Amino acid sequence: MRFAYISVMITDKSSPIGFYDSGVGGITVLDTAMEAMPHEDYVYLADCSHAPYGCRGSDEILGRAMFCTGKLISDGAKAVVVACNTATAVAVDALRKAYGAIIIGAEPAIKPACKSGAKNILVLVTPLTAVQDRFLRLVHAYPDKNITVVPAEGLASSIEKHIDNTEAVRNEVYALLSRYSVPDAVVLGCTHYVHIARLIKDYYGAGVRVYDGNKGIVDRLHNELSSAGLLNVMGGRVRFVTV
Repeated sequence: MRFAYISVMITDKSSPIGFYDSGVGGITVLDTAMEAMPHEDYVYLADCSHAPYGCRGSDEILGRAMFCTGKLISDGAKAVVVACNTATAVAVDALRKAYGAIIIGAEPAIKPACKSGAKNILVLVTPLTAVQDRFLRLVHAYPDKNITVVPAEGLASSIEKHIDNTEAVRNEVYALLSRYSVPDAVVLGCTHYVHIARLIKDYYGAGVRVYDGNKGIVDRLHNELSSAGLLNVMGGRVRFVTV
């Protein structure tokens, strides 16, 4: 698949930060960013017509990533957060080559889980993320840990469908978790899964820690904006766009 490569650098600190995901998953990342950087303006692009990404092919995801990122940048975003683990694993390297703007990806919080001392770690991901080299390199970076990768077929779709009542997916989540031994930690390797963190905590109880990558994503975003002199001090607006 061929794309026109464009060099774009937004230097106006009052420009918004763009977020996108295949639907509602990345909204939890946006929430974390708004708490950490309340004076920024934000645009959240939900690619609802192609949600979820995890059951689609790599070429299609790459095409959607290029489209969504290009749209946000052409609309003036000073940085783009790929608030989707699947799109990050498939496309973030290509996005950084294609655009001169700040591009932040979503990475499963495997490193923090491993550093916590957890030995047995369950990583919930989409089927497409599970086979990506970028993700597998991260898993293989910790050979001393027992990391079990769980490609949760259909779970992101169920969460997207029941986002206003995630209690409706409780049985599906519990059935999935029951197939595996109780871990020391669970890593949520899809931003959609952050919406069901409470269900996972209810299933295991206080003895199992649940990790998501939202804080790490926002920390990287803040650091890159700060280094580029693009942190805003007067914003606070949010705009939602669907395609």
